[in-house]
Amino acid sequence: MKFPGVIYRRWDLVIYLFSVLVNIGFVVFVFSGLTENQLNTYFNSDTLYLQSIYKDIFLDKSGISGWHLNAAPNFFPDMIFFFIFHKIFGDFILASLVYSIAQYLIILLLIYHLFRFVFRVISLNYLSAANFLMLLFFMVTIKNGDFVFTFYLLSISYHLGAFINTLICLLFTFKYLNLEKKN
Repeated sequence: MKFPGVIYRRWDLVIYLFSVLVNIGFVVFVFSGLTENQLNTYFNSDTLYLQSIYKDIFLDKSGISGWHLNAAPNFFPDMIFFFIFHKIFGDFILASLVYSIAQYLIILLLIYHLFRFVFRVISLNYLSAANFLMLLFFMVTIKNGDFVFTFYLLSISYHLGAFINTLICLLFTFKYLNLEKKN
């Protein structure tokens, strides 16, 4: 498998894929060790917002009448992906965990593409190092038990969707500027 614009050797690819798997493992490890207080941080009124909408629309079939959506109701990617995961798994706790993992993987993927745009030719070793540096977010919870810092990277409907959209827009901007140079 070749990555366009990336210099790699077979072991570089193995290390890169290993770094992604280690990140997923750390997400699962952090979730498996959450205390009751940390679970209360993860499942707060803001993060249960999508679950409440899902329940009203799809389970109770009452629609959104009476709802007062916030100014930025997180339609993409939060609402779309969470609703899909909730439909697949049928349990909002499992859907929340899977959504957090998927959201984190999307961030890693977008960071990968951003590095590729900024540095036209880049070694997979640098991209692996970036993935390993992302583990520092989880180390705060593992070492100090402070979940709040990690929560901001794994939360549902808590401005992380806006961050993902910002990364996507940044990629589109770089792509547009790259096309302008060619014309």
